[in-house]
Amino acid sequence: MRFARLSCFAAIFFMPALAQAGALPTTVNGDPFIHVATGPGTAQLFGSTSDTLGRVYAGNNANNPTGIPVQMFDPTLFLGSPIALQSFGPPVGDADGLAFGGGAIYTGDQFEGLRRIDVPAGTHSLFVAGAAINGTGSPVAFRPSDSHVFVGFGTTVPGAPGDNRIDEYDAAGALVQTYTTVAETETMVIDPVSGILYYAAFGTEVRAFNPITLSDTTVGNSSGTIDGGLAFDPISGRIFVGTANGVNSGLVETINIATGVTTPFASGFDGSLGILREPVSGDLYFLETNQLFRLESRFVPEPGTAILLLFAVLTCASGRRSIGRCAA
Repeated sequence: MRFARLSCFAAIFFMPALAQAGALPTTVNGDPFIHVATGPGTAQLFGSTSDTLGRVYAGNNANNPTGIPVQMFDPTLFLGSPIALQSFGPPVGDADGLAFGGGAIYTGDQFEGLRRIDVPAGTHSLFVAGAAINGTGSPVAFRPSDSHVFVGFGTTVPGAPGDNRIDEYDAAGALVQTYTTVAETETMVIDPVSGILYYAAFGTEVRAFNPITLSDTTVGNSSGTIDGGLAFDPISGRIFVGTANGVNSGLVETINIATGVTTPFASGFDGSLGILREPVSGDLYFLETNQLFRLESRFVPEPGTAILLLFAVLTCASGRRSIGRCAA
């Protein structure tokens, strides 16, 4: 990935007031994010995933010779003030592509290959030697239906075009197929139900690749460069995009998959480098350079009526009171 720390002055047009230095990012409605954790100062946080207990994991942009471990946030330890992220597993180099599935975190290690880190033990093994070793990171996605792992390719040379390619591996780490995509796959996520892979090059466009039909279509565009901030939201059925680098850095938007319409959601980040709808709580998590922020589950971007009603029912059933007061 190619993020460099930049100011967010370009977000002025996007919201009525620009977030001041030290202020929390805000949604377009002025709702502040909760600052929940801080990462180590040796690397930028990049990409995020979570496990079945709701613990959130962040990758990193550590291109140094030793790398750093994946970072973990345990929400049960958060008492209102930001806590330090915990190191999880072995040091990995440029682990800015990661995914959870089958009881493990899969992440690229530019020095060795695609690594599997068991949850919660932290024991690890090399899942596919020589895969996901690009110097700017390789995005990873896990398909729950068959435990297959997909690896995209960022560029091997920073600043140069990457490979238009996605590799699929089975649950044992054997190569199933190499797919040719329309654009470079530097950031990638999966819809776990349909199996569609949503990906972005180092630019504004989001595309959808179906590994069954091989269709590769445009979904929509962000207002700036996507560099790690990409997520599929199963609650609203929309794509979240975050911008980093260049024009309009630090914005979060959503894209309607059906219409391609892009809608502002938030601004004020020092580069938006990871977005996650955590399935256990329904909360939204956002990464910037070295910080992790959270929005509670009531924040659903323009959902359809049926989706909102379903989410309200689930919220009440789980004991959360994010959307009003549940009926007795």
